[in-house]
Amino acid sequence: MRKRSENVETSNISNIQELIIGLEQLRSELCKAIETAERIVEKAERIGGEVSRVVAGQLKLYTIGNLEAFAFDVNQPGSVESLLSFLEEEVEDKK
Repeated sequence: MRKRSENVETSNISNIQELIIGLEQLRSELCKAIETAERIVEKAERIGGEVSRVVAGQLKLYTIGNLEAFAFDVNQPGSVESLLSFLEEEVEDKK
């Protein structure tokens, strides 16, 4: 019976590690989105006027900040960082 329990735990750890890899890929994609938004901000600021105020302002204030929070803020519910932290604790608990 002990052998089956060890196999289940090993399988669960492997599945959790796959989730970790997927979340790291998601964070990488969020970083690409942040970079894209930052390039758009630069373009909007070069245009100036209302375009700069509205587009650049809202991207800076809302979009970029929220993307950064979802990528890196452990205190943001559902963020990649908070989920990675949870999964890493699960792996440690199973060892």
